[in-house]
Amino acid sequence: MKRQRVSDIAVQEDALLVEQTRLLYAGLPAAIAINTMLGLILVSVQLSVIEPHKLLIWSVILGAILIARAALAVAWQRSEQYLENCAPIWMRRFRIAVIQTGIAWGIGAVLLFPFGDITHQVFLAFVLSGLSAGAITSLGVDRVSTRGFLVPALLPLAACFWIEGGTISLAMCVMVVLFLLFISANAARVGESFNETIQLRIEAVNREKVLKQSEKRLNQAQQIAHLGSSVFNPETSQLQWSDEHFRLWGIEPQSVTPSYALFRDGIHPDDVARVERIIADAMLGGRMYDCEHRIVRPDGSIRHVRSCGEATLDDTGKVIQMAGTVQDITARKEAEI
Repeated sequence: MKRQRVSDIAVQEDALLVEQTRLLYAGLPAAIAINTMLGLILVSVQLSVIEPHKLLIWSVILGAILIARAALAVAWQRSEQYLENCAPIWMRRFRIAVIQTGIAWGIGAVLLFPFGDITHQVFLAFVLSGLSAGAITSLGVDRVSTRGFLVPALLPLAACFWIEGGTISLAMCVMVVLFLLFISANAARVGESFNETIQLRIEAVNREKVLKQSEKRLNQAQQIAHLGSSVFNPETSQLQWSDEHFRLWGIEPQSVTPSYALFRDGIHPDDVARVERIIADAMLGGRMYDCEHRIVRPDGSIRHVRSCGEATLDDTGKVIQMAGTVQDITARKEAEI
């Protein structure tokens, strides 16, 4: 039992990793576009206060990393169908690329930091802060990716403000550090919320799979035993049949909506009144019923069946459900003749 629980936990963790990886790569094209756009804006604004060779060096670094991430996105699109077998590899690749991007922006914070120009310093801080805030949305599902981007991107900026000195610069340094701490904590909460949602979705999918497997096994067992089942709701007149119940009535499973009229029409005309009386008595008194009768299939063949059921009452004695079974007993009846 303990091994089974460990195995189930491992399966859930693997499924969670798969979903996390899918979400991260889904946001990759937008992240590349935003990084490119902000990089171009930053370079164009800092052009008047930063030496051209520094701008060129940083542009090449960021451009190379973004091109590599674009290639990663293309490779992902071609291999996504195999994700279940190699999710850890794709997650590791994504994290490495994100950390490299964070380092590139950290280098930009150093190379593009205009000492002595508070206006352009604030603009640089604004770009990095906005980019970091946006990272929560695209990277929040993975704590490693989030921190791997935020820390290398923002700490160099705080260091530059510290080196700049002065009251305003030191205040800016403190603000950047506080912003880093706040946004990291917020990212952790966002990540937990994302992961809880993903986990609930995975559990719902697993429950649905288990339910479908159970239904499949039940249908197989019913088919072997020639035993169908049904549930009738008197208030809504809703009737549900198992696949084998359809087959016993000579109807393709789920090809039509079950109804009391369909049930009644399948009963042999000479047996209708007796069957209806037995069922009505059971519903009236909240009892079980058990009767044998004939049915006439759409192809005209006649089968003998045994119908059993029980009425379920609420606290007031009102029938709220009638559950029953029907079994083909034709072979037995023919043997008795």
